[in-house]
Amino acid sequence: MATIDLFNLSAEKLNFVSVGWGNEETQFKGVKKRAEYEAEIKVLSAPSSVLPVEIAWREDGAYFVITWSDSSGPEARRRLHIFEAGGVLHSVGAGTDALETGLCWRPKVQLIAVSKRRAGSCLQMAFYELNGLQHGEVHMLSAPDCDMFRIGKTTFDMEEHIMAVLFLPLDSANNTNLPFVRLYISSNYHWSMKTELSPLPRPRPPPSTPLGRVSLTFGNANEAGTVTLYTAVSLGIGVEGSYLSSWSLVGCIDRSAWHPGAEDPAIVAVIDSCNVGLTALAHATIPPPMCATRLIFPSAVGAVSLSPAWPNAVDDGVTLFVQPTDSTAAPWVLALATNWCGPQRLTSANLTVLQQRQQAAPDSAPCATKAWALKKDAVVYASETASSIFHGQLLHATWISPKKLCFVSQDGRHLGMLTQLMMNDSVTFEVRCLASLANTATSVINGLVYGLSGEIVVQVGDGGIHIVKLKCLEDTARCGSTAVYEFPDVTPASFPFACDQIYAVSFSCQSQALHQTHLVGLQSSSHQLCALPWPTPATRATMTGECVMRSCSSLFLHSDFLLVTSLKNQLFTVPLALESMEFHSVVASLKKRLNSNNFAPRALESGARLVAAVARASKTVLQMPRGNLEEIHPRALVFNHLAPIFDSMRYADAIETMRRHRINFNLLYDYDPPKFLSSVANFVHQISSPEHITLLVSDLTEEDITKTEYNGFFGSKRPLAQAALAEVATHIRDDFPRAPLTEPYPATKVNLVCEALLKAMLPEPKKFILPILTCYVKMQPQEVEKGLALLNDFKDKGDVDVWERGLRQLQYYVSPVKLFHIALGTYNLVLAEAMADRTQLDPKEYQPCLQQLRALCADTGDNRIASTAYQHARIDLLLHRYSKALQSLHSAGLTHWEEFREVVKKQKLFSEALDLLVPGTPQFSEISRLWARELVASRRLVAAGEVHLRANHFASAALIFLSTNSTRRWRVAVACAAASSTADAEAEEVLSAEEVHCQASRLAMNLTSLGRFEEAISIYSECLHDYEGAVSIAAEGGLWLEARRLAHHAADTGSMMALLKRSALKASEDIAVRLTTEAEDFRKSFERLLEIRAELKERTLNSTFGVGDEIFDNTESELFSDTGSVVSATSVGSRDSFLSKSYGRSQKNRRKRERKWSTKRGSKFEEVALIQVLHTTIASCQRLFETIQALTDELWRCGESATAAKLARQADGLLLDHRAALKVVWCNEITGETALGLNEDGDVRPARRYPFHDLALMSCRDLPTLPTGYDDSADQL
Repeated sequence: MATIDLFNLSAEKLNFVSVGWGNEETQFKGVKKRAEYEAEIKVLSAPSSVLPVEIAWREDGAYFVITWSDSSGPEARRRLHIFEAGGVLHSVGAGTDALETGLCWRPKVQLIAVSKRRAGSCLQMAFYELNGLQHGEVHMLSAPDCDMFRIGKTTFDMEEHIMAVLFLPLDSANNTNLPFVRLYISSNYHWSMKTELSPLPRPRPPPSTPLGRVSLTFGNANEAGTVTLYTAVSLGIGVEGSYLSSWSLVGCIDRSAWHPGAEDPAIVAVIDSCNVGLTALAHATIPPPMCATRLIFPSAVGAVSLSPAWPNAVDDGVTLFVQPTDSTAAPWVLALATNWCGPQRLTSANLTVLQQRQQAAPDSAPCATKAWALKKDAVVYASETASSIFHGQLLHATWISPKKLCFVSQDGRHLGMLTQLMMNDSVTFEVRCLASLANTATSVINGLVYGLSGEIVVQVGDGGIHIVKLKCLEDTARCGSTAVYEFPDVTPASFPFACDQIYAVSFSCQSQALHQTHLVGLQSSSHQLCALPWPTPATRATMTGECVMRSCSSLFLHSDFLLVTSLKNQLFTVPLALESMEFHSVVASLKKRLNSNNFAPRALESGARLVAAVARASKTVLQMPRGNLEEIHPRALVFNHLAPIFDSMRYADAIETMRRHRINFNLLYDYDPPKFLSSVANFVHQISSPEHITLLVSDLTEEDITKTEYNGFFGSKRPLAQAALAEVATHIRDDFPRAPLTEPYPATKVNLVCEALLKAMLPEPKKFILPILTCYVKMQPQEVEKGLALLNDFKDKGDVDVWERGLRQLQYYVSPVKLFHIALGTYNLVLAEAMADRTQLDPKEYQPCLQQLRALCADTGDNRIASTAYQHARIDLLLHRYSKALQSLHSAGLTHWEEFREVVKKQKLFSEALDLLVPGTPQFSEISRLWARELVASRRLVAAGEVHLRANHFASAALIFLSTNSTRRWRVAVACAAASSTADAEAEEVLSAEEVHCQASRLAMNLTSLGRFEEAISIYSECLHDYEGAVSIAAEGGLWLEARRLAHHAADTGSMMALLKRSALKASEDIAVRLTTEAEDFRKSFERLLEIRAELKERTLNSTFGVGDEIFDNTESELFSDTGSVVSATSVGSRDSFLSKSYGRSQKNRRKRERKWSTKRGSKFEEVALIQVLHTTIASCQRLFETIQALTDELWRCGESATAAKLARQADGLLLDHRAALKVVWCNEITGETALGLNEDGDVRPARRYPFHDLALMSCRDLPTLPTGYDDSADQL
């Protein structure tokens, strides 16, 4: 595409000005930096003129950079030029004289990395920006190593977390110095050297010929899906082949685990070359590269392993195992303490470890108390295999006990154990080989987990799981057997993929003492999280794990939770104590919780990863992408930490924790209401500051925050009966038509808490004055007047400070005007005036009012009580407290009767006024008449009659009850009028006998017309003594037995019996005519229905075979309507529900649809209309059949057996036809079938919407025997 002459370009562009951060001349770097720069110019490395030209492209291909040696001048200088993709020079690197090789373009951050040598001082990695200016540097090697090596190649992994640097010897002919690779990780802009790798195996003799080319690159082509570093070394000319090496790398955090029963210091270790930084995150959060304690080892450290803090350990309980990068160097074992107490130097086998306390207080800095260097004389090998596996870096170090450590050999094929022994008062370490993979196995061990049951889990290959008893392996290794246990080729259980992080998680059931363990594994490269139930001997042959999350970025096992972060920047907290339903399906529960937002995940900063979480506490530490640490307290962990505090009633600690984490104070009560109410006195005694109690009362609300704001954190709780009723009552109170008759403010949560606190605090009012006042304000209804009275007592005693503080507290909740009104409502005018002055109200507004009220009590003497009562009444009227005003006006006497009556009439306080007045007085009568007029105007006639009746207005009550046809109330009014004396009653309220007789006649006629025959009979027989009329009414209503009884009470019994017989025969004739008409109508409709269905069947067949000429329209088959006789239970339930919002609309639509149905021949919906007609006929006949039984009995009593038998046979015949027609009219094609029951043949029984009598009426052919079903006490079938 283009050819660039670097020599000419450099001569032309020496004065090229870089843009971006400005000119280099304008950048201040200090005197020290200038001196270093001048020294670099004077002392150039000798071989710079022969360094190779290097080129590197940016990952998007938009730019490339070239480093080369410019020998055009008197001295060779190293140059760095940055070009665009088309070959156009973009910028020139500044200060490039000391640059060497290792050019690489760092991805994502877009910085150029290249080595830089400071002769005789150090070798560095310099970073340059796109504009050519340097942007930081990293120290690589110090003297004298820097004079023997150079950087050959630099590369970054795909995720840009690891920087791999290849160091090559300057003298390639001398094989004394061999190449090596160092891995670096950046945190808070500091690059830390994590490990050192050798492309050639060590120890081995150096090659006899010079090494050829050495190279390295990153990839991820391995079964575990982790990042893999590949190195290749050419063994020189004339030597066949090359040496290839690969390392599978995964990011991990060296932290101490938690063991049940022990304190968790949450120690985290950070490796940086020879330094190991320790920080106890439980006590201090110090971001790397800083730390609480720094350990300095003799050689570079490659890996560390921290043991759990063991309970009841002989030593301090935390052990640190340190592995150097050099396989010839001795590993270290150190005993750690959580407090700084150790020496500055620790020596073992002539090797020294230095430790320094850094950024932490003495009580927060871990300290090494003992150290052992594992040289050859300190290690005992149980076998030759044990000696071979304890060489190089040990993988997957897993602590079994304070003295035992399991590990995997460097080749990944052997499982070993390191044991600390005490021999002759000296510490010795024993190494044993416990198990190995079969020689035919091609996989390696890539995971190790120790379970609480003494079993160890070994992951091999792409997720295969072996589970063995560790004790069995130890016993086999100790017995001296030469054969080592070999894992079988086939794994009994497996993960769906290989996991680089594996935890043994124990879940428990909240309701039962049950536990089960699951293996939870994470594959970091694919962000997949899987779960596998802990295999047992019965299930190991079929156990396979399941993927429960596909976006997991990190996880951590807390003492009570499984913490998981996702790529969506959310933190999930899965409790280890699950409810019964979740416990029996843990894997499904994990899927549900980790893939749903219903469990309140916490939002995190982008790229946050879990570092540690302190056991039995809420502190959780996360690391951000650039390396800084963030301390958070997830709500679930905070509530889990608060639970034992609440249970032990340590309310002072609970208050401090809730304030620190901004927890709603309602939780103090809502967590366990009965316990809190019973221990309120203890709560008040523990709280040192009354302000905390004030905060609690201020936060009080009626809602249960464990079900609203903190829903999902506390599980299901059994509600208190009183609280549940109060909560429902607050929602339905407005639906009551007579709200004054209900308790206005039940014992709700706020009232209960305030009353309990007041009971505990009122013995010390001065100390708790502010929370006491807050309780009075928060109660419903408010009781601010009690608080004002309490403050007034302090004011009278001269304690102005309490008075001032109390008023300021009240003003936070109550407005000044309302405070004045409340003070006025106490009837204490002095307090009201003081309150008005304190709240800075306008004197022109309240002084005239107070003067008028004082004037009302200016009189003295016998009228003092009445004047005071009237003053209170005026105050209540001003405050719109009409009920209290009514009581005060009544106490003021009859002189204020007119005002009393106006208040009652205007505010409609009739019932309260009558409670104050004495019955029988003119005032009682007057108020009763006013109330009755008001009720009549609102069309509440029965209530108006009751008011008249209570006031002895019998005539008015009787007239109102007569107009409403209230038989019993009218008779009560008449009886009371007859019993009262004429002298006591008012003239217009006297009822004469003629008036009573006239009203009784009118009432009997009204009741007869309304069909209320039994009430009409009682009026005729008992009030009018007209038995003939009573018998006629009873016969008309079908009450034959009652008619026969009344006939015997008449003077002329014979004529009454003849009248009864004529009435029975007349009723029989009418029913017979109606039965004939109904039978004829039913027959016609039934026959037409059969004709229509025959036509429909014929047209259907014609349409099927294509014979008919017309297009068949079967829309009239929409018979699944309200006229059908079969309906499902759900449909019945929906129709029976009168609370449905669409009920009225559906009724309107049904009536509109029915108007389309017509029995006119040929109409579209004729079949539907005929079914509706048949339904109406059958239903009306059913009601008629219910009256025939009593009529046939009466005909038999009158000697008309033949007539009774004829009527019964006619009714039986029609009923039989109806029953036979049911299955024809509502056939299966119309109704379908519903599984509401089975008949005798086992078939599905269709449900019938309309109830039919299952027994036919019996005829009277067997007279004089009584008919079946006859009962002299009832007239029912």
